[in-house]
Amino acid sequence: MTDIDQFLAGSKSYPLIKINSEGGKVVGDLVAARLVDERDYDTGNIVHWSDGTPRKQIVLDIRIDWPASIDITTGKEGVNEEVGSYYCRFTAQLALREACETAGVPLSQVGRIAIARLKDGVPRNPRNKPPQQFRAEVARATAAAGVDSLLTAPLTADDI
Repeated sequence: MTDIDQFLAGSKSYPLIKINSEGGKVVGDLVAARLVDERDYDTGNIVHWSDGTPRKQIVLDIRIDWPASIDITTGKEGVNEEVGSYYCRFTAQLALREACETAGVPLSQVGRIAIARLKDGVPRNPRNKPPQQFRAEVARATAAAGVDSLLTAPLTADDI
């Protein structure tokens, strides 16, 4: 662990967010975005590039807006968790990058986020499953009420 923010945050574990079908979407507020080593789905082993370095995967911890979300599950079936972790597949990562570029917001400054699963694509190899396709939208995070004045106004003698 080399990032001080990661050290301070510790390792939080949230239930996984799954978008169950085409037309499903998760909507909410981004709590944290982090990079983790990608793991093989069947074995659980870390996946490596040909040069031996581990592949990385983006994980989004999202405070879920359940009324705005469609056809998602978290944790145990039927349990609507407050916060969940969404592991971005490559196609979801591409959609996220495009959404950040369109909004002009770096991922570290994203507040509101929506990721929707579109119609599945066409596999390059007919023996493979069709790739899932995604679209994402993001909005810049805003400071919480009461914080703005502390950030912008100088302290007065009464404060000290």
